Amino acid sequence: MTGLTERRLARLAEWSAASGVHGCTATARTGWTSASAGKLRTGAAEGIARSRITRTTTDGLGLTGPPVPPLTAYTSYADAQKHFSPDKLWELFDGVRERLNIAHECVDRHATDPARVAVILAHADGRDEELTFAELARDSSRFAHWLVANGVGAGDRVAVMLEPSRAFYVAVFGAMKAGAIAVPLFTLFGPDGIRLRVHDCSPKLLLTNAEKAPMATGT
Repeated sequence: MTGLTERRLARLAEWSAASGVHGCTATARTGWTSASAGKLRTGAAEGIARSRITRTTTDGLGLTGPPVPPLTAYTSYADAQKHFSPDKLWELFDGVRERLNIAHECVDRHATDPARVAVILAHADGRDEELTFAELARDSSRFAHWLVANGVGAGDRVAVMLEPSRAFYVAVFGAMKAGAIAVPLFTLFGPDGIRLRVHDCSPKLLLTNAEKAPMATGT
């Protein structure tokens, strides 16, 4: 058995163990039996399906390394930091650098399960209100269509002066879907703080309710 063959078999054993492929019987003549090769191919396919990127060895043996897990697979900050890279981060999104919509990433792509909860709103009277991804996706899309129909376009600012509520989240993500820039405003800023922010961003629309409307007067 040559040194190269021994190295190939050793690398194959390492690869099999890392990929979760068991029972690969190596032989000096072929490197592995046909039955074991089938298991290896099956294991490799399953591993690649779990990860978008595979690491290729550079030792000249022609073997592919085990799949590299996504960042969300790590359970400690130290491990995630160790394996972090910009490319690994972008694997977590549907969009790319050139085209990324935060509303889709945060809401719409999680709305396939109609029961999956996105937000739990804790009311002052002790009630908890659940808002699902599906509800938020539907209502924010409706608000986005309303904005566009009323002349709000890409790059326009939409100020939202509401307490954390169903209406607040629908307005913020709806503005993003319309291509506008959502600008949350909070009454704790005080009249002068709100006036400063409104004058700074010059919103096309300021969305509030009857309770908070007096503070928006004169902005």
